[in-house]
Amino acid sequence: MVWFGCMDSLALNYESTATVPDPSACVYPPISGCTDSTATNYNPLAQSSDGSCTFAGCTNSNAENYNSLAVTDDGKCEIKGCMDSDNANYNSEATFEDATDCKLVTGCKDPAAENYDSRANHGNDAELCIITGCMDEQAINYNSKATQSSNDCTYPLYGEPPSPSAPPSSPLSFSPPVPECPKGCEPMDRRRLLFSTTPTTDCPDGCVSV
Repeated sequence: MVWFGCMDSLALNYESTATVPDPSACVYPPISGCTDSTATNYNPLAQSSDGSCTFAGCTNSNAENYNSLAVTDDGKCEIKGCMDSDNANYNSEATFEDATDCKLVTGCKDPAAENYDSRANHGNDAELCIITGCMDEQAINYNSKATQSSNDCTYPLYGEPPSPSAPPSSPLSFSPPVPECPKGCEPMDRRRLLFSTTPTTDCPDGCVSV
């Protein structure tokens, strides 16, 4: 007996009793796969997407054409920046530039300075930055980064603990007792005691006229 039917065992309607194959009669399960034609693993036979698509593209997040979906870098990243290796603004990753990329902006790059310039990419901060503060190392509020004096240095009173920044050999590193001053005189603060040229003949040592 001749029996026509689907003889493909992969088909949903495979007929084991068929004697003559009829390919047109075979019904197959839907093929799932990547249905995006721009993907590297696109399957033109797929009838439904299985979420397996993978893409090639620029994987460098600094690039103009960065592709967040790319899993494979295609070597075509476009990064804008200065390509002159002798320039302070040089970008080793740059693939193209315009006239402004290599432009030097001289200015203070220290955010703590009064004249900080966020655009600056060139210049010596020690020479360009303006930081106002006390420049006397013996003072309590000494600012090691100050470039110009604020004229507001403060010093320990006579007999108080010395400034932590005062060197051991400094005359300010000792802490003599507070003197008892007679009427018309008062204790002289340490700075005035060491550096004042005001005569104090009317008061004992460590005191100054009121």
